[in-house]
Amino acid sequence: MENFVFDIKTRAYFGKDQIDNLGEILNQYGKRVLFVYGGGSIKNNGLYDRIIVLAKENNIQLVEFGGVEPNPTLKTARKGVELAKSEKVDCVLAVGGGSAMDCGKAIGIGAKYEGDVWDFFSYKLSPKESLPLVGIATIAASGTEMSHYSVITNEETNQKHGVGADCLRFNEVILDPVYTYSVNAYHTAAGVVDAMSHIMEGYFTHNDEYLQNRMSEAVLKTLIEYGPRVIETPNDYESRAQILWASSIAINRILNFGLKGLTHECHLMGHALSAKYDITHGVSLALISPKWYELCMKKGQTKRLAEFGKNVFGLSGDDNYVAAQAIQELSKFFFDRLKMPRNLRELNCGADKKDFKELAQSVSESFQSVNWYVPITAEDIDEIYNAVF
Repeated sequence: MENFVFDIKTRAYFGKDQIDNLGEILNQYGKRVLFVYGGGSIKNNGLYDRIIVLAKENNIQLVEFGGVEPNPTLKTARKGVELAKSEKVDCVLAVGGGSAMDCGKAIGIGAKYEGDVWDFFSYKLSPKESLPLVGIATIAASGTEMSHYSVITNEETNQKHGVGADCLRFNEVILDPVYTYSVNAYHTAAGVVDAMSHIMEGYFTHNDEYLQNRMSEAVLKTLIEYGPRVIETPNDYESRAQILWASSIAINRILNFGLKGLTHECHLMGHALSAKYDITHGVSLALISPKWYELCMKKGQTKRLAEFGKNVFGLSGDDNYVAAQAIQELSKFFFDRLKMPRNLRELNCGADKKDFKELAQSVSESFQSVNWYVPITAEDIDEIYNAVF
């Protein structure tokens, strides 16, 4: 097991009515708060109004920055940074799904930097400081509420890049499953896929740490058990609570402490598709993941896939058989039980096979595919893209 320091920085307030702590939380950081959010969902479910009331009761001035789009863009992040600087805010309150929260993180580091915030996402330098960050999650998905990552899309270059740093962790987050009730079945399912992908990208590596693998399997089984339940009964508190906490655990590093570095292969391939065609993140992962694991098996990585099949799906038999069946079970879960689209054509997103070679080449060159779970070429990535078309 590798050395590590266990400190995820984030204090999580989980459960019903934890919003009541918001005034006390914000008062720790100042009286001028940049309030970052997306579309109208927080206004429809009453969360927006509750935040306004609590801010007034605690003499907190909110500077609103709404309208953050899905797959938040660099243009939007830059606007937020400018507003944070001009209004001299003390902290950022990001409310919503992964998009609003990732944008809030980008604004937090950009507000403490004199250059362009894209410098961090293009890996010219690593962020070292941020405005204090407070989050309220309204979907179980990316887990950004407890991760040290932020992802934004440069709409000018069609690049969707993520950056990781400890200063990108929220200082405090409120996780009330009730605020996820209004998430529709499609995006709920996509969120479950996203959380599963985070776990699987730590599980399918050359690490062989017993404890971390068993923990990962337990969280995967939880998502497989409760994901469909949430879709069938959207207002079931226990099911919503299970997947909300599971999605946070999936990427808060508790499953990965002690492991050697991860490369997040499916996310990297999926990000390229999302940036090019504006695809919901979890949907791109549902398409990519089974094809990626088929390629891993083809290149000889059977043992962990068999372990996955036996311990997560309860399969039995020799390793080759179980590994192949595990991929089939994963596909059936994504496409039959969660009802994810089966290919790019179903999305009507403008996907064109002519784009795939360039996208594949960019992913391969930018993210050193030789270091992935199985070393692959741009041609292999192109093959995966064509397989999901």
